[in-house]
Amino acid sequence: MRAIFVVLLALLVNASRAQLYPYADVYAKGTLVLADSTVKEGELLWTPHQNQKLRYRPTPQAEPEKYTPEEISSFSVDTFTFVPLQRIDVWAENAAVLGKTSKVKHAFAQRLHAGAYTVHVVFVAAYDGVSGAIQTYPNLLF
Repeated sequence: MRAIFVVLLALLVNASRAQLYPYADVYAKGTLVLADSTVKEGELLWTPHQNQKLRYRPTPQAEPEKYTPEEISSFSVDTFTFVPLQRIDVWAENAAVLGKTSKVKHAFAQRLHAGAYTVHVVFVAAYDGVSGAIQTYPNLLF
């Protein structure tokens, strides 16, 4: 059973990393819901990284506004929905060297499934002491 779960987890992570996010390189039409429940329609730009702010502009000619996860309730572009998560434990740079989780103050998480169990994926970029390079660590949160 454990082997099946590991294989399923690897396939899900591989599939989610292979996605071409429509808003990572250029602005894309989307919906932004702020923490005070204000809904904004316009163009969004965000690179999937825990330290990047979401850029929003109502029109292509407007100056972009930047938002942190604390200021946003959720945002969606195309079929992707993201929500902010605060104070989460993830497998990242400490996993390879120390064998324990790392704490992330805040990050945007992609909602993969909402229902009886809500499944999110969070990508954390951090320095890997073993390989000596920056690595992206995918984490599934239930």
